[in-house]
Amino acid sequence: MGNSTSLKTLFLSIIMTLALTSAFSQTTFTTIGALRNAIDALQLPKTGASNTTTVDYTLSGEAVLTYLYTSSTGVKTMYIQDATGAIMVYGAANTITTNYNLYDGISGISGKIQNYNGMYEIKPTVDTGAATSIAHVPFTSVLTTLNNVNNYIGQLVTVKNLTINDQTKGATGSFVVSKNFPLSVDGITSTVVLRAAYPGLNYLGTSIPTTKQDVTGLVLMYSTGAQIIPRSSADFVPSATTGFDPDSYRDQKKTKFVSESKGLITLSAKSDETVEIYNAKSHNLLNQSALEGLNTIPVSVRGVVIVKEGTRVSKVII
Repeated sequence: MGNSTSLKTLFLSIIMTLALTSAFSQTTFTTIGALRNAIDALQLPKTGASNTTTVDYTLSGEAVLTYLYTSSTGVKTMYIQDATGAIMVYGAANTITTNYNLYDGISGISGKIQNYNGMYEIKPTVDTGAATSIAHVPFTSVLTTLNNVNNYIGQLVTVKNLTINDQTKGATGSFVVSKNFPLSVDGITSTVVLRAAYPGLNYLGTSIPTTKQDVTGLVLMYSTGAQIIPRSSADFVPSATTGFDPDSYRDQKKTKFVSESKGLITLSAKSDETVEIYNAKSHNLLNQSALEGLNTIPVSVRGVVIVKEGTRVSKVII
């Protein structure tokens, strides 16, 4: 009886050991979520030079391409996402030779796992092959806050009511490729930045919005800092409120600095200030940089509007 019990215990021990060994050696996963859990368990360093696994990890399930950038030398940077998560695929020109369109479905991606300064990536060792499906409905972005952006690495997120600031150094007033732009909410600057990461983004060279924006973008990590990468100008949407409530204008410094005649508003301003006009329902009608001296602005609406310029606020009936 004793020998039987000992043999049974030994047998169970061997089975458990084999099961654990199999679990830890698994390198093929059907979902990105499962793959990312396995990657997290690797505990690759998150700073400094890239750290790459020695074995291939395979995503056997299908993922949808949410962004693609192909460099002038053919290197492809792809962001892929499924219902469980997202990850970046970074492939050399001589590895990924297949061409893709946005929202293609791709299956069977296989390659080394690389941690480049905190961003986990799949570095393919074979061509990913033809798309397994096309023209997917785009993923809906995750609505989150700046404090929680780094919970969605590689995914599309939307953060509302952001103030986008110019670069700390080399400010130009416009978006510049490969530069970071600080983000703030209600005057508090975050460690999360907006990054114009890739050449060819259609908002490069355009002016940085001066009003609050709801920004959608992909989440990139660099060391311990999260970055939001808008994919196009369509990822910038003026916030429903732009930080000024016309109903509260009585609480602000009031000066009668505006005159109105036949649908034209006239005011004197400084060139470094912004003129904003709102209707009685808090909708922003105009936001533009002021000219030095006298400014004449046509307004097509009729009724009460609120004019804000710098710290000055005035109620005008047109």
